[in-house]
Amino acid sequence: MTQMAASQPQLKTITVVHNITADPADDFRNQIQMFLEQHGIQVHLCVVEGRDAPCIPEGATRSDMVIVIGGDGTVLRTARVFSEKQVPIVAVNRGTLGFLTRIDPENLEQSLTLLMAGDYMVETRTMLKVNIPGYPEGEGELALNDVLIKNANPSQMGCFEVYINNTAIASYDADGVIVATPTGSTAYTLSAGGPVISPEVDAFSITPICPHSLSAKPVVVPAIEKIRIKSKSSRASLVVAVDGQESGVLKYDEWVDVVKAPFPMKFVTFRPEEEDFYLLLKKKLHWGMNPRWKS
Repeated sequence: MTQMAASQPQLKTITVVHNITADPADDFRNQIQMFLEQHGIQVHLCVVEGRDAPCIPEGATRSDMVIVIGGDGTVLRTARVFSEKQVPIVAVNRGTLGFLTRIDPENLEQSLTLLMAGDYMVETRTMLKVNIPGYPEGEGELALNDVLIKNANPSQMGCFEVYINNTAIASYDADGVIVATPTGSTAYTLSAGGPVISPEVDAFSITPICPHSLSAKPVVVPAIEKIRIKSKSSRASLVVAVDGQESGVLKYDEWVDVVKAPFPMKFVTFRPEEEDFYLLLKKKLHWGMNPRWKS
């Protein structure tokens, strides 16, 4: 993750991605839209509901910035749309955890004022590119968090072979395998026992889910490596999910290739000292908290 200096170029066009499930009364949408238009900003509005992917209006991908009203899931789905255009994203936290959001609702106007003044920074996050069977040659899905390969039948184990740069390194009988970015290391893979990785580290983690082996442990590899997950499940298909969205199926002896995306995702940040990764771990996930502490 790198940070660019403050005093950013003047904003002229902003896309607002509004999750109406998170803001059903349109309170935050109206406040943001009114503020931006009063400052001469052209606003593209994109309305989504629940876990739907954003349907972006024509011209919106050429915006100077995206403001998301929603939670981490809405941010993930928006990032996959805007990352290739390198449009920075900032989100108003209307979800539950808000690990990727940077604007607290109570500080909304203050944060918008900082945006208008160019008083912010932009950080970059490594993304994955996932090549799935059935996709055209050279095309694939982008992921900010992770790619999950699991058995379609939750009551059965799958069989997975893992390769790094065409070298077989592991064979798992397990519920699934997760390949995660540093951003995704605090998501599903954390629950599966995977390592927490700072966004400053250019690496991916590979974590088996409930492996039927005492020797199957997570591993962290440089992001320059190509990771291949091959299905050895002869009795059932495996499901491929990218950032929580089901994206394909693997039959026996088929595989997905996971590589570093050719571009990062850009996020707006305001107060680096308050948004330090390790402080966020303590604040959001209670990392390293002593159970004997009263608060």
